[in-house]
Amino acid sequence: MKDIVKKALKYATEKHNGQLRAFSHLPYITHPQFVSKIIEQLTKNSVLTAAALLHDVLEDTDATRKEIEEQFGETIASLVDELTNKKEERGDKEKKEYMYEKIRNLSPDAFTIKLADRFHNILFLETDCKTREQRHFLKWYYENTIYILKDIELHRTLTVIQKAILGRIRAVLDFLKIRYNLD
Repeated sequence: MKDIVKKALKYATEKHNGQLRAFSHLPYITHPQFVSKIIEQLTKNSVLTAAALLHDVLEDTDATRKEIEEQFGETIASLVDELTNKKEERGDKEKKEYMYEKIRNLSPDAFTIKLADRFHNILFLETDCKTREQRHFLKWYYENTIYILKDIELHRTLTVIQKAILGRIRAVLDFLKIRYNLD
């Protein structure tokens, strides 16, 4: 593992300390670790892998862009900033509209990380939904993912890696559709 990836893992682990994933209640760091593993396996790019580990720190912790830039450099800080959902960018838009526009405008590297992020999030929806709240969230996230991805292939030139991740996302969406009678 490259030094920059080790440093990013340590930083992200410290920043997400005490945070838990919704529904699974696993330590939150398991999510960026999974996303970074996908990126590492498919790209062998340590800068993208480090950015994947850090992709939620601006949104979910007290980390600042300046701090990330000082510790990891401009390229990683820029990718993390690009992947961060920002209230000031969203304005009055519905979340799905905001995410749709944001994903459409991501740089190719940020888009690859975002696809890996979305893949892990929907993959986690395969766990049994036991409560009404979980089923409601599953349906909402499923519909938003369909909406966000509906014309990605029409508006973006996809890399082989992006197509592979997108294929996995669509396979999980098909599974969820059948399992939970979604549509």
